Amino acid sequence: MGQFDKRVFLARREHQRLGDEKDNQDEVKDLRREARDPNEV
Repeated sequence: MGQFDKRVFLARREHQRLGDEKDNQDEVKDLRREARDPNEV
């Protein structure tokens, strides 16, 4: 049971970290759009 709780905790922490990364990626996309980056798909 403890192992399961640990996995849930790690999964939630990973989800939070991915959410933060997504916010950062959105900011980068906005910057690229402003700069008219030709690599933007």
